[in-house]
Amino acid sequence: MSERRMFAKSIIDSDAFLDMPISARLLYYDLAMRADDDGFNNSPKKIMKIIGATEDDLRILAARKFIIPFENGVVVIKHWRIHNYIRKDTYKETNYKEEKEMLFLDENNAYSLSGTHSLQSRDELVDESLTQVRLGKDSIGKDSIGNIIAPPDEEKIFIELILNDKSYFEVSYDLVNEYQELYPAVDVKQQLRNMKGWCDANPTNRKTRTGIKRFINSWLSKEQNRGGNYRPEQEKTTGKNFDANKGLMKHGYNFDELEAEIKNRTEVKAQTIKEPEKKQLSKLQNKLLSLPINKDFRFAYLGKEFWGTRYENSVAIMLKGGNFEQYSIDKLEDHLSELPDYKEG
Repeated sequence: MSERRMFAKSIIDSDAFLDMPISARLLYYDLAMRADDDGFNNSPKKIMKIIGATEDDLRILAARKFIIPFENGVVVIKHWRIHNYIRKDTYKETNYKEEKEMLFLDENNAYSLSGTHSLQSRDELVDESLTQVRLGKDSIGKDSIGNIIAPPDEEKIFIELILNDKSYFEVSYDLVNEYQELYPAVDVKQQLRNMKGWCDANPTNRKTRTGIKRFINSWLSKEQNRGGNYRPEQEKTTGKNFDANKGLMKHGYNFDELEAEIKNRTEVKAQTIKEPEKKQLSKLQNKLLSLPINKDFRFAYLGKEFWGTRYENSVAIMLKGGNFEQYSIDKLEDHLSELPDYKEG
């Protein structure tokens, strides 16, 4: 059995794959890494314990049709032949031949279950000149070419809601359209995504298969009564990125109202935040503030002569007898007229 496994980007980069929980994706990788040369794995539960996955992860992989489970507990990777190219000289056929006989390769080279069609032998499937394992028209019996059963169209299913028995209720696009007609003011697709999140997060409150539709209708009816702002004509013009780009619209916001509200708040904020008015400084204050800090100075004002020392926000004025009186620079003029001229006497 080969020791190396590959994965096709067309599968693991698809939205259907990336929408699954990371634990389910990790389980898929491990199942494929440990599968035999035909894609069969006989120990999914053991692998689940090793990586910490749950039964739900395995069910998700089966429901999303990334694996095909059998009654004996064995699973097969549905897209095995798309992922891997096994050389004929290293190929070792699976031990699960009965299960293999229940499979056929569809037109996309993926496994599908069929009661009447089976895989051809390995020698018929391998082109001697290529390492790629293929199933071409020449390798299918003539009687079976017109009878190959097409696999289910996965694109017909929009979303799956987990139920209380851990099975899934599939919501088709047709059902989505029906709900959209019933609840025109609601973004039905987004609300179904919200329901999926709610069901995943509330295992004890999950619905039964008979009650799930009542749950969906009740949810959508409440949204309708709230007066949603869903505008389906926008979805037709904005393309596949509409859900991602419309952002707040998903939660019932009206963009015109929101824009007006933001504009109003901006204008109010601009009015309330004003720059403090600058107080006009006198010539004396400007002169004193221009002097070096901690330096002595001499100045004349109102016909009087004064000596002092400049500090950061104050000055110390020398009085007669060598004493100093300290004043704030912005308050100095209020006291100068009361101070005696230094030259007096």
